[in-house]
Amino acid sequence: MKCTKNTLAASFSFTSGVLWTVCTAGMFLFPDVTTAVGRLWFMGLREEIIVNTEMSFIGFVLGGISFAAAAWLIGYLFGWSLEFFSKNEK
Repeated sequence: MKCTKNTLAASFSFTSGVLWTVCTAGMFLFPDVTTAVGRLWFMGLREEIIVNTEMSFIGFVLGGISFAAAAWLIGYLFGWSLEFFSKNEK
């Protein structure tokens, strides 16, 4: 299989969708653990800012779509730059 910018973009987007779903499930099932991990990842951000376990279904869907779209864009740009710089090495 050839790795192209489109396959990279699709892979990034799919992976982010899975990650979004797992993280959202974690927020509902284990809010304290998820909050603690979030504080570590966001360099000690105040807890009252990130503690909100009330997510609507539409919030879940729109958040997931925007996260997957951003990941697709990152994957596409990464693939494009990989192709661009690979051509310049030859």
